[in-house]
Amino acid sequence: MPNWAEPGFEPLKGMPFQAYVQRDDLIHPVVSGNKSRKLLGWLRLAEEQGAKRLLSMGGAYSNHVIALASAAGDYGFESACYVRGDEPMSNLFLDYAQSQGMELIPLSRADFRDLRSRGPLALEEGDLFIPEGGFGEPAWKGFQRLVESWPEDLDLIVHASATATTAIGLGLALSSLGRSTRVMAVAVLKNADEQRTALDQLGLNQVEVWDQAHWGGYAKTPEALLAYWKEAEQRTELVLDPVYTAKALYAMEQAMLTGSIGGKVMFYHSGGCWGGQSERFRSY
Repeated sequence: MPNWAEPGFEPLKGMPFQAYVQRDDLIHPVVSGNKSRKLLGWLRLAEEQGAKRLLSMGGAYSNHVIALASAAGDYGFESACYVRGDEPMSNLFLDYAQSQGMELIPLSRADFRDLRSRGPLALEEGDLFIPEGGFGEPAWKGFQRLVESWPEDLDLIVHASATATTAIGLGLALSSLGRSTRVMAVAVLKNADEQRTALDQLGLNQVEVWDQAHWGGYAKTPEALLAYWKEAEQRTELVLDPVYTAKALYAMEQAMLTGSIGGKVMFYHSGGCWGGQSERFRSY
């Protein structure tokens, strides 16, 4: 198996108060951040089941898609992904996925929604289906080792959240260790209620979904957000992206400035830096 290097926990530069950052963006150029944590459990399950092909789903600019394509190649699996078919089938993300041997299967938005709700009706022998974003128990287990490595006196962890998978993984790990550290999951799209429902079903009341920094919805990037993204990168010396991590860092900073949060606070850098390199933002 490839060695995905464990990154560090360090002080976060350029913030209004003392804060820290978990540099999961440094794990791997493509399989970075929470994607590496989520996929590790699925890859182990695939090996246990003797799977030959990893099958998943995602949008045309999905970090999950490129991470899965890369990880499947690293671990010797074939891969395929259902992609919303009314999106362009060629861009920085999808071209990379195909270069790694991933088969792309376009679906209409309606069929994609059906697949999201029910999963595939039938799988070929040797297939393992991984839900969108890696959601599921195998993914949650991937955060245990990470949480064990953190100081026990952390008061709050802040991270970008789209499906609540990372929030659930962190919450379950903290609960299993008996830690009182809280989690602020910053919703990057308008699905905070859906994320809260997923958390409530597991009784994870130490995780709060923050719904005030989605900037209009998923992948919505108004000028003010893009300006903050560039300024925050220079100030903190982190590579961020405007779809996920810049939104989470903005929410954390605003909460610190208003006194809503305090103590020993950590920003979980969940990777996803490809979003800032996409052709959508190159001219900014």
